[in-house]
Amino acid sequence: MTPRSTTRRTLSRSTMRRLIGALAGVVAITVAVGTSIQAAPTDAAWLDAEWDSATVGTLDCGPDGSPFTTRASGKLLGGSLASIDLDSLAELDGISGVNDASGVSISPSPPQSNSLGENAYANPLTVTALDTLQLSLGDLLLLPLNADLGVDNSYVQVNPDGTSTGATGAVNNSGAIQTTASQPGPNPPTFATLQLKNIVQSALGQSLSTAIAGLADASLEVGAVASSATLDACAASWTGSILSSLQREYAVAGVDLNLTSPTVGTLVTGTAGVINGLDARVEGLAGNAGVLTSLTSGLTTSLTALLGTLGLGIGSVSISQLSVNLDLTAVNALLDDTISDDAGVVSIDLATGQIGVDLDGLLGAAYGTDGINGLDPNTQLLINDAVINALTAATTQALSNYVDDLNSAIQASLTALTVSGKVVVNVLQGAGTTAVASITLTIPQVSLNTLLNGSPAVTSSIALAGGAACGGLATAALCLLLNSLSNGLTSNVAKALGTALNAALFTGPTSVVSTTSAALLALTAPVITLVANATRGLFGEDALLSLTANAQNSPDPANANPEPAWSVPGPDAATRSTGQYDVAALRLTAVGTTVQLDLARSSVGTSAPR
Repeated sequence: MTPRSTTRRTLSRSTMRRLIGALAGVVAITVAVGTSIQAAPTDAAWLDAEWDSATVGTLDCGPDGSPFTTRASGKLLGGSLASIDLDSLAELDGISGVNDASGVSISPSPPQSNSLGENAYANPLTVTALDTLQLSLGDLLLLPLNADLGVDNSYVQVNPDGTSTGATGAVNNSGAIQTTASQPGPNPPTFATLQLKNIVQSALGQSLSTAIAGLADASLEVGAVASSATLDACAASWTGSILSSLQREYAVAGVDLNLTSPTVGTLVTGTAGVINGLDARVEGLAGNAGVLTSLTSGLTTSLTALLGTLGLGIGSVSISQLSVNLDLTAVNALLDDTISDDAGVVSIDLATGQIGVDLDGLLGAAYGTDGINGLDPNTQLLINDAVINALTAATTQALSNYVDDLNSAIQASLTALTVSGKVVVNVLQGAGTTAVASITLTIPQVSLNTLLNGSPAVTSSIALAGGAACGGLATAALCLLLNSLSNGLTSNVAKALGTALNAALFTGPTSVVSTTSAALLALTAPVITLVANATRGLFGEDALLSLTANAQNSPDPANANPEPAWSVPGPDAATRSTGQYDVAALRLTAVGTTVQLDLARSSVGTSAPR
């Protein structure tokens, strides 16, 4: 008998079918099969590969061989959500097909489902169905009503030769997965947003803020999802091996956890308080005893030598009308910023109080995979200690980056501050105590850098003791000396004032910059704790919810996450019928309840010879 051939099969499957055709009619041959199936070229796929052995029965899998009843389905959403049975919603029917002795039956029937030829049909999600569906789901699950619906499709192919395919989500009209872990463009497709706060309240009967301290709201934003299941029932029946003839794949284009907490608002309020205090503190430097002492002692030291050469002495140095002006506009602009760590795992919107956690990136690093794709069947996306450590590091870095940005803006503002004031120097006669004059130096409104450079346009005026004038012969020599002195003082007083202010602002652990940075950093600790506790409380061990990737029903026996040595028997020996084999891209469950939400669930089977 001529073996059956088709371009839909890989080389190994074509070889198997040629072997099956050649062995048609052989009864009770025991075959040990060792098969390794390779995934189709997609960014997110997983294939079962096991060692199995079974007894071969009489069956013709050649091109004109035994006809099979085949079944397949694809459904974007399934399971139950609170009191809503998603499997019963007409808008969520997706597509299912059966090919039996009476022919091909498709639900929903054409023209709602599009015939693609060769027993293949597709039912793309429509705007009308999406609108109706959103009304049914209420505030538990939000769908992208304005999204490009071309990415959401359901597909089946049910052939009488025993081959069948079910696919759903971001799949094309051949059932092939079209989504990747990282979608191009600024707005990657979003499949749905799960309102976790409402789900927890509905399923568990408790407030999210009560269950997790400091957490006001939480949602899970899921990117485009897809799954596909393909089964060759004739080959499975012939070899007695389901897994060597079964292929199940999934893909998820990103999962983001969004947390809303008043803790972020407290951070912003506290930061604003530190900034307001900074303004007052800097302006207060005009009356700061340490600054004034530093300034007067600096001037006294520099002037003593100069005055000695002129036969004069220094009495006292006083400062009046000192004013420091600081513009913190650029610093305050950062209070409504959105901040993140370098890898983009954690982002914090300071204006809304929302914290975003890229679970795809976070868990991908933990599992050493391309995001949450390529994982073993029924992998629970558990927020364990290792993941929490990585999350805490990312949150800490995001907030440290924010504090660094604040510090940079603060330092720039401090460097650009302006200063004005008057310095009065009392001059004595020789080494005595008799005051002969006072020199008043007026510093205009200038920047700190200008002061440090000693280049401001400082003006001076001289007042002789007793109200004498500099115009007389008796005072001419003294006034000449004083004028020479005041000219030398203009640069000295500017540098002395700049140095004193600069030290108070930037130097040492008690400086304005150091103490402000420490105060800002201390405000970030509660946010770091909140992110860790909230994420663990939602998806950690013994948490409120559980999230599973590549959710599959094990053929037999049921096993949540099969070990490498796990094996299953072949099709039913009496009827050669297979079971029904499902795969969902993601599954959300509420712990201790019947809530089970499947995203992008595909299935094949049961199938059996007619």
